[in-house]
Amino acid sequence: MLPWRRPAALAEVTGGPELAGKIGYLSAIEVFANLSDQRLQWLKETTTMFTCSRGAVIYQPGETGEVLFLLKRGLVQLYELSPEGKKLVVGSLAPGAFFGDMPLLGQAMCDTFAEAARECLICAMGQGDVETLLLAEPSVALRILHVIGRRLHEQRTVLADVVFKSVPGRVAALLLRTTEEAGSETIAGFSQQDLADRAGVARETMTQTLNEFASMGAIELHRMTVILRDREVLEALAAR
Repeated sequence: MLPWRRPAALAEVTGGPELAGKIGYLSAIEVFANLSDQRLQWLKETTTMFTCSRGAVIYQPGETGEVLFLLKRGLVQLYELSPEGKKLVVGSLAPGAFFGDMPLLGQAMCDTFAEAARECLICAMGQGDVETLLLAEPSVALRILHVIGRRLHEQRTVLADVVFKSVPGRVAALLLRTTEEAGSETIAGFSQQDLADRAGVARETMTQTLNEFASMGAIELHRMTVILRDREVLEALAAR
């Protein structure tokens, strides 16, 4: 196992408005809610802020659990690769989420890659500082365990869809799940390749399936955008 080394694609933020607003960014993360000003100041001093461009691999299998990543801005995809090199996205993390191989928290990346699906702003926290925080703030540990449990349930759902559902069922379930996560009937900012990776299908298959859904009136397609028009039809398809 190798220690985590910051990829060249991750540029440390050493000044400017992003660094000045770091405490505000940290306090907005779900697991750090309601921490004291003193504790937030400590977090500011013990975490390192990075930016990374779309497509940058932040973490890959074989690296040790020395860093916990806190996502402030952007979108991170967690994925695994088959022996043939096929990508399967097992999770998509929005701002406020955390990720990393941190055995102390029951958070293991195992054979999982973490990749920036959009330009990201990330804070990194070392394992020793995480241990210090959890001992001082048990409420943070409870929130983290709750989030990990929810994420494991979501990953099991994704894998079950891949194994048991037809392609239309997988795609329909993905569209419904994504809109529920976003709280909107519009899925924006995802290419058809992104959606294909999340559903575990080829891009050509995703394109064909989305076009079929559009011809049925279930969705409306635009560039990098899918709008749900008939949830009942999609729910029926997702049950297959």
